[in-house]
Amino acid sequence: MRALRRSNGVIVGADTELLQIKRASKSSAIINMPVIYPPLNKRYFEQTENQIPRIVHVGTPKTTANIVGLKEFFLKTVPYLQQHNCTCHILIIGMTKEEFCQKILPYPANENITFTGYVSNLTQYIRPYDIQVIPYRGTTGVRTRLYNAIRFKSAVVAFRKSTGNTAPFVNGIDLYAVDNYQQFNQTLLNLCADFEKRKSSAENAFAKLISGLTYEAYALKLNRELSIILHD
Repeated sequence: MRALRRSNGVIVGADTELLQIKRASKSSAIINMPVIYPPLNKRYFEQTENQIPRIVHVGTPKTTANIVGLKEFFLKTVPYLQQHNCTCHILIIGMTKEEFCQKILPYPANENITFTGYVSNLTQYIRPYDIQVIPYRGTTGVRTRLYNAIRFKSAVVAFRKSTGNTAPFVNGIDLYAVDNYQQFNQTLLNLCADFEKRKSSAENAFAKLISGLTYEAYALKLNRELSIILHD
């Protein structure tokens, strides 16, 4: 806290941190720089989409957000999709079946669920226009998951609290940030049934990502903000 109060400027990586730092720091120079990722190889985008819609969760069993989020997802969403005869495949990347059973729930008897375990190269599993979910309802996710999902041309369904400020993406068009599981489940069901809708969402968000949320754009922003701080 002392360091914050004495600093001339602070760089943060998420909206949640931004609010916390504003309360603790007297500095007016607080720069919000969300984590971004390098572009994927062009060959990734040449893949054909899957005929059966896929719901993808990326994350290891080492974090509370993944454990709590996946538990609720399997208790509240998977039964809902089954009750509505949703034809989809669920892909859990970053976790083995054994880890899931040990830390979350007994293995669900569903042949349309795949656990990959740890994966170093996500392009081995994710395909364009998959649906990536962020089912955790707490304040986490914006620093890594949102932009990472969008760069894969995934349609994103998440809880509003887990993503924070989603600008410049438009909710309901570029992505889907909801407030409760009723909305979450219905949105997933609709996207699974409508390929053009999930494709449009993924394409819209990806276009905004590559037009402004890049290393080059953030380097210019950081250089500009630092110049102001250093000359004050």
